[in-house]
Amino acid sequence: MKKIVIPLLLGLFATIPHHLPAASYKSIIVNQSDGSEMKVTIEDDMKTAVAEGNLVITCTKGDIVLPVIDIKNWTFSTSAGSDDVWTGIESPTASGTNCILNSDRIILSNLPEGSTVTLCSIDGRIVKNSRAEGDYELSISELPKGIYVLTYNKNTLKIAVAK
Repeated sequence: MKKIVIPLLLGLFATIPHHLPAASYKSIIVNQSDGSEMKVTIEDDMKTAVAEGNLVITCTKGDIVLPVIDIKNWTFSTSAGSDDVWTGIESPTASGTNCILNSDRIILSNLPEGSTVTLCSIDGRIVKNSRAEGDYELSISELPKGIYVLTYNKNTLKIAVAK
């Protein structure tokens, strides 16, 4: 069976406040392949990058480095992250659209009427282009290995698919 490693996006944590309902989500839970999880509190200036096979989360207290191959998925939580990881803001601001990434699909919810969702390969080819509103699910299980760019409502996410 082909294996898809979690879609990763550049700037994920920096843009989270634009995707989550205000005062709802306070942390991100990263589930790892070995069954462990890491809960990181969302911060105002949090940044991410994918470099040399690692997801690097830059927080005010330092960097968190996770091997991409060891990440199963991630989700949001309404509870604060561990004080041992990094503390952050209490109530992120948001536009109201939620984005959830799993190993086989991307789920967008609460999209405004007339939203356009576009997935492009890194070389600019349009892989999928849809009009959507409310809830929208985009399967990525059949995508070949590579880097993709997802855009919706003036938000841009960079996603890495590895098999």
